[in-house]
Amino acid sequence: LFHMTHKVQAGETLLFHAAAGGVGLIACQWAKALGAQLIGVVSSESKAQRAREAGAWATIDTSQEDIAKRVSELTAGQKVPVVY
Repeated sequence: LFHMTHKVQAGETLLFHAAAGGVGLIACQWAKALGAQLIGVVSSESKAQRAREAGAWATIDTSQEDIAKRVSELTAGQKVPVVY
């Protein structure tokens, strides 16, 4: 995903749904290793903590936050080039 659908670059911010799941946790680690900032979408604070521990730059808890609004806040209105 990080190379074929969109080549993730260092310094880039991306959005990843289900960031605390099996693939999501790997994505958090991989994005961090690439120097990218991954915003992980999760459904609870415990899952947010798990994603951050795995390397997510920031998290959005859908039980408490609006995804689009929070992405805009985190990126100073720039949004993200890719959503997984």
